[in-house]
Amino acid sequence: LNPKEHREKITHKMFEMFDVSAVLVQCQAVLSLYASGRSTGIVLDCGEIFCHSVPIIEGQCVPHAIVRVNLGGKQLTTELSKMLARRNDTSDISPQHEELTEMKETLCYVSCNYDRELERAQHSPLLTRSFALRSTSDHRLVT
Repeated sequence: LNPKEHREKITHKMFEMFDVSAVLVQCQAVLSLYASGRSTGIVLDCGEIFCHSVPIIEGQCVPHAIVRVNLGGKQLTTELSKMLARRNDTSDISPQHEELTEMKETLCYVSCNYDRELERAQHSPLLTRSFALRSTSDHRLVT
């Protein structure tokens, strides 16, 4: 996913500035798949700005089959902020970005079956969680 010119520049600097004897530049998705003990599979790489679906066959990335979606953690945090604003009609609750990110990383997850999760949420109080907002003077709980 890194342009060839960038890889060449990094390699050149490693040899010239740091006097390394060898350099291996590898696709991050391939290394992630190797870490799971596999050499063939699909890696979903989700970042702050976008997500990539990267197919790998026998340790080789398939560049023409990589799919990029312009959705990432930043957009999810923004959506969480909007959801909280709609749910809490009071304007005195305005969590900071770092606090929203912490809330997202602590409480949110990806559902394998969205419709089933919605149904469970309507009938089960076990899915309700609370989060204490440090940005409010009374450390208000958001449920």
